[in-house]
Amino acid sequence: MTPPRRLFGGVLTAFASTLVSAQQDALGCTDRSFTLPSWLVQNVTRHAADGLLTLNLVNRATHYTASLACPGAGAVDAKAGLYGCTVVQASSSSSAGEELEAAVELAAAAAAAGPTYHVKQSWRCDDRGRVLTFTAVGAAAAPSPRYASPLLVRASLTSPVAITPRYYDGPLGHAAPAAPPAPPPSRPGSLGRRGVGEDGLATLSCFGYEFQSASVGAYPPTTRAWFDVEESRIAVEQTWYCDDEDPAKPLQITASGNATVALTCQSITSELTGLVNRYCTNAVPTTSVAGALVGDPVPLAPYALEDPVLGASDYCTLTSILRPRWTFSHFALVGEQQDVYFEVILEVEDRRFQYPIPVNQGKPAEGEKKGGWYECVVGDDGGNGLLLFPYWCQFKYDKESKTLEVKARWACNDLDRVNLVHFSGYSVGTLDSEITCETLATGLVWCTTEDPGYRLTVPITNVTW
Repeated sequence: MTPPRRLFGGVLTAFASTLVSAQQDALGCTDRSFTLPSWLVQNVTRHAADGLLTLNLVNRATHYTASLACPGAGAVDAKAGLYGCTVVQASSSSSAGEELEAAVELAAAAAAAGPTYHVKQSWRCDDRGRVLTFTAVGAAAAPSPRYASPLLVRASLTSPVAITPRYYDGPLGHAAPAAPPAPPPSRPGSLGRRGVGEDGLATLSCFGYEFQSASVGAYPPTTRAWFDVEESRIAVEQTWYCDDEDPAKPLQITASGNATVALTCQSITSELTGLVNRYCTNAVPTTSVAGALVGDPVPLAPYALEDPVLGASDYCTLTSILRPRWTFSHFALVGEQQDVYFEVILEVEDRRFQYPIPVNQGKPAEGEKKGGWYECVVGDDGGNGLLLFPYWCQFKYDKESKTLEVKARWACNDLDRVNLVHFSGYSVGTLDSEITCETLATGLVWCTTEDPGYRLTVPITNVTW
């Protein structure tokens, strides 16, 4: 049996991997530097005659490439220790200058591990309207002295923020030195179709991603299946990913197959409609489907399966650095004292199910000579770690001019789940909506903006981190 549009699944998965690669290539220097600071060490060669060890280094964030020479590290009798490297030749796709320090650390002659490569590099990016200087530091050891594939050196940023980008676990079983694991089984059920008329189902189809954790990354295995009701045959096409032989050479593999499913069926007449329905269930618990490759395995970029996923939109950290803004909403003056209430959220391109957090007026702020400043009583964030919200703030509101000033501190962990980046800044804005008051049944005076959906978005200035 040839399933309908059988090749669609293969085309779709190939397109998906191409799209991921194209999105990452389309992002500029700034985005890649925050998300993917790292290097590839490749073409390592030892020159016994002059004792040099030469290599090529590629910055994956900026595409900067350099040829390095490490005197003494290539000698036949080179001792264990650290050998400095110098840049022989360099090229870059950007006009920003790079400062590079590198060294090779040789292990003892009897060690099974290969050399350890230490890299520190600084570079500048200006593609997002602001010049930012990045400094990254990293080290990685080759798995063996004769390892010939490109070696990934993951880095931590020390500037402009101190973070270690989060890498993913990768798709289930990608590094297992055996056949790929079976996908989670579907829940048992039954298949029914009408036994009369011309609207009976001939083929059932489904497509989806396997049930896996959020740490899979950009390459989750995908499965497409069809069931031919007339022939009781199931067809499956699945795409998965492997890098068990060499993480520098990951592969996308697609296979398909079909088999007859042994069914036990019975016909039952519906008491409500009078129609005869035929119900079938598996006569045996499982059905094995022999598969065959669909085309050749598709090579992916080195180490792609665990790489950080470069975002299509700015979130907490990049917004706070490049275009920080607060959005205030649901502004209100409450009670006879007209205590201030508002809701606030960091204005980002995609909130990802985050909602503004409530802020109530607290006690007068200490240390404010001119007065009028109050502590914020920040509401519950629902256990989200205060992402996109201030964890501390003070505000001042002038009722005559309807001007709101806010000093706030907030933290971001979207690029590094462990090391939060703390920010602080000042904002000021004027409400251009009329304030109307009413007395509630409880006697409480409640004053709000005339438009209940009114929002005020203001820039955050004097931002520090």
